[in-house]
Amino acid sequence: MEDKIIVKYEKETYFMLQGVFILSIIGLTWLAIKAYQVAGLDVWPGLIGLAALCYLEIRHFITMGKIITLTPEGCTIKLFCWKKSYTWDQMKTKQWEDYSNSLTRIYQGGVFLSPYREREKFIIYPDKYCLLLSPHPFASVYIFFKVPGEEEIRKKSGKEDIPGYEADEKELREKFTKWGVEMDGV
Repeated sequence: MEDKIIVKYEKETYFMLQGVFILSIIGLTWLAIKAYQVAGLDVWPGLIGLAALCYLEIRHFITMGKIITLTPEGCTIKLFCWKKSYTWDQMKTKQWEDYSNSLTRIYQGGVFLSPYREREKFIIYPDKYCLLLSPHPFASVYIFFKVPGEEEIRKKSGKEDIPGYEADEKELREKFTKWGVEMDGV
């Protein structure tokens, strides 16, 4: 058995989200052009909105398209042809997180890792932070703990989590302890 954990975003969810954002960009472009043609409105506000959507789309690809490999030596992050490895000593932010008191989250906890000093815990969830606020969306990673019976819980509770980077909490804790990785938090 190899001594590593590989975590990927759920492929179906990733492609669905990318499709929604690409369609919204196409729709906004069409709307800006039609507003200019039909009403003679200034096209710049539409183009500024389009640029903002494109920026968010790029951040989505970066945040959700990574493959995270955890090994005794450190963390390797891969996105298409880009690959960067960090030793555990280089990771300045290593946090266990507890979301059990959250009213909107199905996940009970997770891990946040970054080679930079980032983010106060629990002010914003790590997936939203990486997507919207992180100055380093490629280098910052989060892994949620898998929830047994997740699909059924999701349907009954109506909670809004979209499946993402998930790993078994027990396995993560055992590996980090075995590898001597010191984590902050719970």
